[in-house]
Amino acid sequence: MSKDPWKASDRRGKPVDPSELEDDQLEPPVVLDKGFSNIVVVDHLPQVPEPKFDKLHTITNKIFSSIGPIAQLIIPKDSNKVTKGYAFIEYESAEHAQTAIEKTNGYKLDNNHIFEVTSFDDFAKYSEVTETYETPKVPAYEPRENLRSWLLDERGLDQYATRYADITEIVWNDLKPGENPEVVVKRENWTDSYVAWSPLGTYLATVHGGGIQVWGGASWNKLGRFPHAGVKLIDFSPCEKYLVTASPQYQDNDNPKDPQCIIVWDVRTGQKLRGFLAQTAGGAPISLPLFKWSFDDKYLARISEDTISIYETPSLDLLDKKSLKIPGVKDFAWSPSDHIISYFVPEANDKPASVVLVEIPSRKERRQKSLFSVSDCKMHWQSSGDFLCVKVDRHTKTKKTT
Repeated sequence: MSKDPWKASDRRGKPVDPSELEDDQLEPPVVLDKGFSNIVVVDHLPQVPEPKFDKLHTITNKIFSSIGPIAQLIIPKDSNKVTKGYAFIEYESAEHAQTAIEKTNGYKLDNNHIFEVTSFDDFAKYSEVTETYETPKVPAYEPRENLRSWLLDERGLDQYATRYADITEIVWNDLKPGENPEVVVKRENWTDSYVAWSPLGTYLATVHGGGIQVWGGASWNKLGRFPHAGVKLIDFSPCEKYLVTASPQYQDNDNPKDPQCIIVWDVRTGQKLRGFLAQTAGGAPISLPLFKWSFDDKYLARISEDTISIYETPSLDLLDKKSLKIPGVKDFAWSPSDHIISYFVPEANDKPASVVLVEIPSRKERRQKSLFSVSDCKMHWQSSGDFLCVKVDRHTKTKKTT
């Protein structure tokens, strides 16, 4: 058949009047892609001399080729053959380039080199900016949708979500005998797996194979997207500022320099803040909670062997660049009103068990209580943080537990 869309022919090569053909029989005209959406620019690369160029090229290629096939990687040099601190990376598809921007923008190569990754198309856009100053037009004010609109309901009711087949419904909690519940919104295929509310009810998160989406407001529009392949677990911080996602598929084969198993996100901006390794003992499955948060979202912490690691938001840097080293520590809990943690250490080497209160960030020990003949301990903070209840299981000389 002719490649000219306006000179169609039949199977025998005989010309056919295009007006006699249906729309779907006409071959559409070829449209050239004049953009550079498959190219990204990486700033803040190390500036290295010629002898170190191959190593820089290999490291850069390894980081970005993990996202998708690279057609070309260019690291420019100056007249002295020293790299200029940036690179151009051409992917085989625009989708891989966009994923590279989402996953590597903010990537920390070392303390002095944090990548800033942007699309090459942005340079064309900014190059067209005129040098003559033009007063920007102030857009008309558009009020944001109230994300807690259900609180204005005069009945004072809550909402809850139900899932059946491929249907997800959000309904008012006002079921009366013989009546069907009042449906707020009903959608098919809203999620690939399950849905989860944020702690204060502001967001509804839907789980998909490629990541998480959050929804809210009276119209239930999409408010954010968090790409994370294979995600299975999600956990919001208490004040809903942050979202933690976990993908078990990276648990046993993760990249220590750019962990993908557990990711912490900024909910409002959708920005990836930091990735973490699973750190589960003996290959045990990942479980909730992924982290324990302070009451105001200022700190998040996790426990590992002989260690409690505390990270400060929004940077998610390790507090004072060192973890709390506590031999034998088994469990810990945050106060619901102060930056204080309580932790439990079992009996070991003729030493009694102990429960300790520690201030954060000073790490000052506020209180310590020794416990004897204890096999286990559960800590429960009073809701206002004024008291800590410690429930202990004691064992007798005959190993009976009380």
